[in-house]
Amino acid sequence: MPDPRQARFRDSIRQILGVPDSASPERVRALALKLRHHIQNRLARATDEEFAEARRRELQELNADLEGAQTSAETGPSRRGWIGLLGFLLGAGTTALLGFLLAAPLQEEDPTPTGDTSARLSVDADPGNSEWTLYHAEEDYIVAEGLTDGLARSVPQGSYRLRVDNSDCPDVWERPVQLPPGASRRYAPTLCQGEGELIVEASEPGARLKVNGIDVGQAQGEGHSLRTGRHTVTVEKEGFEPWEGQINIASEEPVRLLAELAPRPQETGEAREAREARPQAAPAAPPGARPAAPSPPPSPVAGASPDESPPLRTRPGTGKGGAGKGGSKSWHDAIRHQLVSDYDSNGSGSLDTQREIQSIPCPVLLSVESSYATGGLAVEMVHLYGFDGSDAPANTLGVTPAMRSYAYDRMKACGLRTRL
Repeated sequence: MPDPRQARFRDSIRQILGVPDSASPERVRALALKLRHHIQNRLARATDEEFAEARRRELQELNADLEGAQTSAETGPSRRGWIGLLGFLLGAGTTALLGFLLAAPLQEEDPTPTGDTSARLSVDADPGNSEWTLYHAEEDYIVAEGLTDGLARSVPQGSYRLRVDNSDCPDVWERPVQLPPGASRRYAPTLCQGEGELIVEASEPGARLKVNGIDVGQAQGEGHSLRTGRHTVTVEKEGFEPWEGQINIASEEPVRLLAELAPRPQETGEAREAREARPQAAPAAPPGARPAAPSPPPSPVAGASPDESPPLRTRPGTGKGGAGKGGSKSWHDAIRHQLVSDYDSNGSGSLDTQREIQSIPCPVLLSVESSYATGGLAVEMVHLYGFDGSDAPANTLGVTPAMRSYAYDRMKACGLRTRL
């Protein structure tokens, strides 16, 4: 005689999962497997170790409860497996369950083949994070589904269509299967197989094409054979912003891309004249040598009189409130204050947009570098303050780390000294 308490446990689980009381044990298990997949996805995207550890505990408990529920279904009436699964859903898995229900609303219960006998089905796949779905062969509704974890599951006997897919693979594995009473069937398909063709043509001649970080030649419309699946494509050329995108390669037809390259900020005629008018930098002093006293910096603007002041209002060594020697903390703080005061158009307290960086005239940047040279440091200003990718504190010269690379391109275009 069925245990009424066991029926109440199963009804509670069905209510939590949002399925009707008539839902079969196979349907309840399939939805619990979906919940496990949801938790695994959250674990894969976790950036906080405490959050990740909580998801690992949820997976461990859910897997144990699913095994208990499966054993109960196979060996006869038992409350242990259902009690464990209900305890998980009401306890540690509540947060994950809420996210699962909000992210993927459950569908109405599908009809399920009935019968007194069942078969065993296990599905494994490469890649391992794939999913399988078992469809009724004639009526095409879902009988069961889950992750390709290789675990054997009890399913009703019958004729079905088995489908295995992966979100990162363009190809799908699918075939008809027969599951006679008492039979055990195992399937282990491999996805992301075969090759497809990638054709990339850049808007600028001489651009280089990289696939997954590997240089494969020029982007001139030539075909490249790639394994089916997801790839990262980058097109680069000196003087232009790099172009990057994600693609999925399939074996059916080639993927064609046109990479439109946008030019980086160019050196103006005024900046070029100022750079050419400036004397060449002296060679760096040998290790341990005392730097020579610097000579007064020339005017950075071509044609300007030597007595004219550069467009930098904060001058080193100008008495009270002076900036100090170039490269010192007092010098940096004074220059940072001036640049932010003059060019922080959005009031954020720093230079954090391309428009703000672009608004700084080249003569101002050159005069900042000339002022920096008064410190006699044997290292370029752009390198000391991290604009070329070296380590540096945040917001050097008022520029935020996110804008540092763009400011470096601007400085190079204006003629400032760099190591590259």
